[in-house]
Amino acid sequence: MAQTAAEATDPSRPVLGRQDWIDAALEVLAPEGIEAVQITRLARKLGATRGSFYWHFKDRDDLLACIIARWQAANSGVIADLLDAAGSLTEGILSLFHLWVNNEQFSSRLDQAIRDWARHDDTTGAMVRREEDHRVAAIAAFLRKHGYAKDEAFVRARVIYFTQVGYYALNIEESMTERLDLTEPYFRTFTGREIDAAQARDFRERMQAERAP
Repeated sequence: MAQTAAEATDPSRPVLGRQDWIDAALEVLAPEGIEAVQITRLARKLGATRGSFYWHFKDRDDLLACIIARWQAANSGVIADLLDAAGSLTEGILSLFHLWVNNEQFSSRLDQAIRDWARHDDTTGAMVRREEDHRVAAIAAFLRKHGYAKDEAFVRARVIYFTQVGYYALNIEESMTERLDLTEPYFRTFTGREIDAAQARDFRERMQAERAP
């Protein structure tokens, strides 16, 4: 059902669904952390009643489970899917570069918010560790497919993945132009191979075009 009885008799109140509460929770989670995701706070933000919340959710833990599910749907699996579709080593690595600066495919803010939450919650922490392992394993499997030995593929996968995690965690201030200028040295460091100059140029041009107003 979409409304509480009280809301149904008050046309001035918005008609809220379960997804509205999840969206509001995510808007609070990213900048303020999991402790800010409180029922009363969200009700005030949405102009709704606590009764509306309990119409859609059993309790706060039910909402938190939905946040985790949203994170898994948005960010989990996308790395493996991209790499599975890549036809070459260069295409796969550049796809990762693109993914991590394109918030339409991968929400870095949500990823970091979940990781911050995991530091204070053992259950969430275990879930995040499993997800991190899956992501590294997907990159390692891709590298093995392109000729790297098992141990080297695993270490390079960690370097690739944890470098990006470091960007998020440290909130590194860097323009897109500055980052794209490092395409070749990053590729060389991550793979031990040289990228084709024309492919690097095309990648930079595509990324800049996407950022153009």
